[in-house]
Amino acid sequence: MFAGTEKVWISSDKRTRLEYDKGAATLAVYVEDVLQGTFGANGLIGDTYPATASVGAASGNATAAELGNSFDHLTILTLADFAIGTSGDGAALALGALLYTFPAGDIIVEYGAFNQFGLTGDISVTTDTPEYGLGTTAASGVNATLGAVATTAEDILGPFVAADVAGTVADNEGFPYAGAKPMLMRSAEAHTCYLNVADTWADVTAAGAVTGDGIIILKWRLLS
Repeated sequence: MFAGTEKVWISSDKRTRLEYDKGAATLAVYVEDVLQGTFGANGLIGDTYPATASVGAASGNATAAELGNSFDHLTILTLADFAIGTSGDGAALALGALLYTFPAGDIIVEYGAFNQFGLTGDISVTTDTPEYGLGTTAASGVNATLGAVATTAEDILGPFVAADVAGTVADNEGFPYAGAKPMLMRSAEAHTCYLNVADTWADVTAAGAVTGDGIIILKWRLLS
């Protein structure tokens, strides 16, 4: 296991906990099931094999490593110049792009994290500090925060605040709904996961592309 890292509970009954090295560019993940008392490196409950059944699909410049089995899933998304949208220019604007689509069925999203994640804006002023998060709908419109767009713009994870749009990375994690509880995604509901950003953008020479880089972790279960 890792020296100096913290373990994070990812089930409400404190049966399962997740440990990962927040500062590492190459991510290794350990998951412990307290009742079984076993750890797995890059796997779930002692398993070390990739999940091949009932997995989702990454979008854009994101690649997905799917770990676990047909029930327990750990999705590790690596983003490289992931295109989120075009910034505002001297005004509020929210933007978002499809990051991942969960498979069909009833799903519980138990935990999520941004690891060494940063935003970059191809604009003349890069000191803005936008909100960012994951939601089942894309952020859009003249909105300075994701909450002003809709609760569904931030219902999977977040929102968090970026240090800037100059690529400075940070680690943020938690449960959906601001740490209150896991998220139940029923089979008839949207199974999309958007990476969303919102800000009152500085007055820039011209609006430009906003991209994201880093690792996003999603711990979820397929119930049916």
